[in-house]
Amino acid sequence: MPGVQTIVPVMLNHINEGRLTLEQFMNFVCENPVKIFGIKNKGFIKKDFDADFTIVDLNKVIEIKNENIQSKCGWSPFNGYKFKGTPVATIVNGEIKMKDGKILGDPKGQPIVFK
Repeated sequence: MPGVQTIVPVMLNHINEGRLTLEQFMNFVCENPVKIFGIKNKGFIKKDFDADFTIVDLNKVIEIKNENIQSKCGWSPFNGYKFKGTPVATIVNGEIKMKDGKILGDPKGQPIVFK
């Protein structure tokens, strides 16, 4: 099932509805995968870690629409649903790669390194 583009708005909506804390969300999507899979230099804001992070607006309401899905599948099970909270910018390796829902520039991600 597609979900990379929609997981953050769905989870931020849960935070806004009191079902989840921001700290729990950060653990679920940042820290826990690093610990479980032994990924090097990711998941935390620390010296010598990659400068990859997402800035979110917890108050911005969005509607998921299939025509806005960037993945190859082109659809979402949340088509037509409204959510409160969304990413507004993503920084990869210190460069802004998404701003206000628009992909900027060419991909510059690096392969994941495992410990």
